Amino acid sequence: MWNDSLCGTNGRRTCTATSLRSPRELDVGLLFLESGSAAGAAMAEWGHVRVFSPWRYNLAPAARRLQEADGWTAPEVDYLPTGAELVADYLSPLAKLAALSASIRYDAQVVGIARDGIDRVRTAGREDTPFMMRLADGSEVTARAIIDARADVCGTGVEFGVDARGLGASSTAA
Repeated sequence: MWNDSLCGTNGRRTCTATSLRSPRELDVGLLFLESGSAAGAAMAEWGHVRVFSPWRYNLAPAARRLQEADGWTAPEVDYLPTGAELVADYLSPLAKLAALSASIRYDAQVVGIARDGIDRVRTAGREDTPFMMRLADGSEVTARAIIDARADVCGTGVEFGVDARGLGASSTAA
């Protein structure tokens, strides 16, 4: 089975992925790949910084429903949280929910993303070919869709477009 994957667990974009599972469960596996050891690790690095958007713009409806069903109380919607508050009061509790926790892989740094077996030039069949992500530990994840929710995509060392195995198109590619 292919996964629908999410790289990173950064705020609003992470919660977009929870919408993929609501209101109906999809017949696919949803996998969150977090490069840090905890949800929102990159955001925690700038935890002392107050964001410019109040909670109302940082709370995704599907994620809020999931958390409220578990007894969570939403913060004051007009309050401007810090990065640390976003992690502690929102992302961490969200990641601990039974509905999501089994779908999160921590310390999973993505180093390459490409269509499996397709190089940057070939376009025939691209839309029907799954993505393949290579992780820093050498493992690979195949996905039909990816939401890149990393807090900082600059300087990440992720190579896009070349077959993520680093070999160009695989020998099985047509």
